[in-house]
Amino acid sequence: MRGEAPTLTWTTTRVSEGGKSQANATVLIAVPASCLNGSAGAVTESLGAVCARYRSQVSVYINCFSGGPEDESAVKNCVALRPCRRVATSRWPGMKGLFWKQALSAGAWREDFLWLMDADVDAATLRLDRALEAMRRAEVQSLEFRLLHA
Repeated sequence: MRGEAPTLTWTTTRVSEGGKSQANATVLIAVPASCLNGSAGAVTESLGAVCARYRSQVSVYINCFSGGPEDESAVKNCVALRPCRRVATSRWPGMKGLFWKQALSAGAWREDFLWLMDADVDAATLRLDRALEAMRRAEVQSLEFRLLHA
């Protein structure tokens, strides 16, 4: 119904039982962002805050769907992302689903968990320890937040 607040839901992918506890688990946050002329600043600051809080647990993969090689390089070398376990960037234009499929389905990530994030989500507010514990208990490996309108 129009005018109602959207509902936040999770889309998850099941994995077999076992694995690490959330205290030792690693997570890859994959996010598409506009990188044209430094416009990815809010995304990199938000991700940098998560990396600073959880240090060796968090890797990030940012797809610069707009901008040139210099914009992608600026994102990859961003000071805010230095605390991250690993930083990767790419420049694939188009839909984020295509980026996620091409970048992540080939086994390119080695982390225990995967978070598919939109650029308008403030990652700095994430309680990673709680999210990973919920994912471990539910035996899921990937997570995507979605806003659904009733």
